[in-house]
Amino acid sequence: GKTVVVIAHVIHAQQVSPYAGQGFFQLGLRFLSGVVGGAANMSGPVVVVFLLAGSNSAREVRSGVMAYFSFATLLRVAVYAAYGFYSMSLLLLSLTLLLPYLAGIWAGSHLFQGVSDRFFRYAVLVLVAAMGIVALVW
Repeated sequence: GKTVVVIAHVIHAQQVSPYAGQGFFQLGLRFLSGVVGGAANMSGPVVVVFLLAGSNSAREVRSGVMAYFSFATLLRVAVYAAYGFYSMSLLLLSLTLLLPYLAGIWAGSHLFQGVSDRFFRYAVLVLVAAMGIVALVW
């Protein structure tokens, strides 16, 4: 829910945050991302909004988001495996979802090409806001 408030602020400001590159701001957002990730397994929106608030280009934001999710996923898989959270039925379900997931990544990569930075920022903020609203409702 708090993610929606942050997003609304970023959309309203329509400018680059002067604090995005400062150490304490980064530390606070990283901490918030960890708290939200630990509590609801939804740390991504905080990271995405942080990257969008800086002066990064769409390509840099996309690369940062991909790097974050890749690392976070690998870490999460390792921790969940160490705690024995995986069953054979869950692994089989994951395998069945792998192909649609990879198709979505491929489609997103092709849609990204030729998109302006402004449109990219707007589209991502709308998606993150929608995720926040859905999280509030459910």
